[in-house]
Amino acid sequence: EPKSGIFGRFEGTGSFDQDDPTGAELELKIDTSSIDLDDTMASGFAQSAEWFDSKNHPYVIYKLVSLEPIEGTRYQAKGLLTMRGEERPITSVIDLSISADAASAKGGLNIVRGDYLLGVGPSAIFVDIGPEVIVRFDLQAARVK
Repeated sequence: EPKSGIFGRFEGTGSFDQDDPTGAELELKIDTSSIDLDDTMASGFAQSAEWFDSKNHPYVIYKLVSLEPIEGTRYQAKGLLTMRGEERPITSVIDLSISADAASAKGGLNIVRGDYLLGVGPSAIFVDIGPEVIVRFDLQAARVK
């Protein structure tokens, strides 16, 4: 049965123009020590050196590179994801809604753990996590006046 968790702390900046969504900019900084897997031991384990290594790599960084329309409010987002010092290009489909005062983006990312050295080392044999992890997101942004 799939397990889920959340990151409790993150921050970001971005700019969106409802008349030109393809010109969007976004950078997110996610605090790896804020992971909550609904189990104190599992959350601590996820922060350990063989997983997020929160002590040496306190943040996961996502930077949007391009946003291309697919159909309606659906876009293909291409970005760069940096985790544990490893930066890789990543692509996802998002549902983007932009108004004069707010923007929302919903979607998901498939992350290959090995690309970011997540779960390398002896502890990996004790954890039942597949080679890919799905990260779902629902970002809400308000206009800064």
